[in-house]
Amino acid sequence: MADTALIPSPAVPSRRIEFFFCQPTDEGPWPALIHVHGHQFPDRPGGRRLADSGYLDQVAADGVLAIAVSQPGYGGSDGPPDYCGPETQRAILAVIGHAIDHLHATPGRIALVGGSRGAIASAVAATDTDRVNALVLSAGFYDFAAGYRDCPVPGIRRNIEAEAGTTAQAFDERSALTKAHRIACPVLIMHGGRDEQFAPAQAEQFAHALAQNGVPVELCIFADEPHVISPGLFFSTTHDFINRHLGTVLPTG
Repeated sequence: MADTALIPSPAVPSRRIEFFFCQPTDEGPWPALIHVHGHQFPDRPGGRRLADSGYLDQVAADGVLAIAVSQPGYGGSDGPPDYCGPETQRAILAVIGHAIDHLHATPGRIALVGGSRGAIASAVAATDTDRVNALVLSAGFYDFAAGYRDCPVPGIRRNIEAEAGTTAQAFDERSALTKAHRIACPVLIMHGGRDEQFAPAQAEQFAHALAQNGVPVELCIFADEPHVISPGLFFSTTHDFINRHLGTVLPTG
């Protein structure tokens, strides 16, 4: 059963960041998998949704410290949400640091996994740390200005306007594309070929930028998948990548 923790936000110490975690039963330290969710509606349970699914327990049973972060404004994390902005990015980095310093995560064996909003924020967060050793991104966009401009879903555009604004600074703060050279670990990018929210071209463009900067990158465009990739395919592909780069034995079948 996953435990819940609250730590101070590095952006605003009076605010709290919620995350859920499950530790293996053997003696640590352990490799760690840290998951960052995407947008949730109408409820916003944050990391609790993954914790309640039993996934964290399954990962811990395979010898990996499993963590699910609640983004600011989701679950028990204080808001407001900033649409993948600096406060969300710093929250992710704070949980990584806490995992290493207090939960016996092994430095050098940390995987960060983000989907949709979680992918956007995790990609930028990974440009500001050397503590991420395998980065998995799914269904995100990495040129924020283009993502806002090209998104066909009016509700997403309204959320961006309300939470982030549309200034050049706001777009730059949320764009991993221009910071690709600062990522220091292998990256897996997944995207559905039938994504109805964000174009696969964003994944292709970011993968190209990473490769051009010497970052090991794998790109998987699943032709028949929508925005939310089928869980079996998502987790098997994610686990295979993490196993190869961190030496874990997560299930891939």
